[in-house]
Amino acid sequence: MKHLSTPASITLALIIHTYVNGGQAQEIEQYQPSLNEFGQPELQGTWFFGSTTPVTRPSDLGDRAAYTAEEIATIESEALQAN
Repeated sequence: MKHLSTPASITLALIIHTYVNGGQAQEIEQYQPSLNEFGQPELQGTWFFGSTTPVTRPSDLGDRAAYTAEEIATIESEALQAN
């Protein structure tokens, strides 16, 4: 069996790649999000608010990098009681 040289192998691979992927380059319609009555994107849907991760840094942390294990346990128990 005769082996192809490196340049011939690369050329053959590029030809096959172009042929196989050529059908995937079709134009698609531009996505248009639904808008509300004010012309803004419609953001209604299902939102998950069950996370205990704060959006802003809590002021009670001060200069510390993280809560202690006891503080974490207290925060988690308060979150469970709130739900």
